[in-house]
Amino acid sequence: MRRNLPIILSVLLAGCSPDAVAPLADAPARTPSADVQATLNRSKNSANFVIWGDNSAQQITDAPVNEDIKAIAPGGARQGLVIRHDGSLFLWGSVGVPSTVPQPMPAALANDEYESAYLALSTLYAIRKNHSVVSWGNFLGGTPATPPAGLKARQVAGGSTHGVAIEVSGGLVTWGSGPAVLVAPPEGKFTEVAARTIYSIALRKDGTLVGWGGGQFAADIFNGWMSDGAGHVFVPGERFVAIAAGNQHILALRANGTVVGWGKNTFQENIAPANVRFAAIAAGLNYSIGLTDDGTIRQWGDASNGTGNVPPGRFVSIAAGARQASALRDDEHGK
Repeated sequence: MRRNLPIILSVLLAGCSPDAVAPLADAPARTPSADVQATLNRSKNSANFVIWGDNSAQQITDAPVNEDIKAIAPGGARQGLVIRHDGSLFLWGSVGVPSTVPQPMPAALANDEYESAYLALSTLYAIRKNHSVVSWGNFLGGTPATPPAGLKARQVAGGSTHGVAIEVSGGLVTWGSGPAVLVAPPEGKFTEVAARTIYSIALRKDGTLVGWGGGQFAADIFNGWMSDGAGHVFVPGERFVAIAAGNQHILALRANGTVVGWGKNTFQENIAPANVRFAAIAAGLNYSIGLTDDGTIRQWGDASNGTGNVPPGRFVSIAAGARQASALRDDEHGK
């Protein structure tokens, strides 16, 4: 059922209709440099997990450091989540910290085979090889974070009170409560979705970026975006190839390797290093990281939690939690 977003969103973000923007072709693919691509190809079955930053909930101490990991789940407050090469999930952190995913995970859930996963504030989502979606934990307030029955997805993300997924068909579906589900999700075919707190962003196949939700801080986090008149906002005249959702800021990667950001910028977390070409981006709490074309990692924004202590080496993927960052490093070929 469609509902209107809070008045603050419709008033402060009102702007021109997307009809005023010329249609765009599909966005060009972002291709890392030849060196990074070669490292990536060699590292598909050999990439060691590295994590740095805040350790207040043992998210560094208990991490599977230097293990051969298949994939890292984005997101998380003081927890981490990875997929091992056998497809199983490993969750750690959050000792003594409220509002996080409960542990231990049931063995039947952890030991299934998964392709991707996402760690929200108090719930996790994972996608099996058959595209079915599972969840563990509750939304803030205790409501189960169960996805819609029968959902088949290519990617999933979530915030503190909502979930969002790209269905196999390419469309979007949302569940839960709060500003990010008060209106129907935007239409179109999508390639990437991200979420934090009470908002979501999604990247269409043509490279256009759309956002919705945000509640009272929508005017800040979507500052400079325009309204489509249906409760969503978009970035006019731009095409992107990757997106990242921070707690209160958003990043997007252009095909030429440059990065643009919106939202809270107290620590310059929206301003990526100049004259650097990035192949991937990630955003946490007041900080950002990027994987450069030469396979190294750059950090900008707040470094008080240790996220500025970037480890050396050549990497093939990155992820950001609220106060800790992680990556897969090619220790065999990337020294």
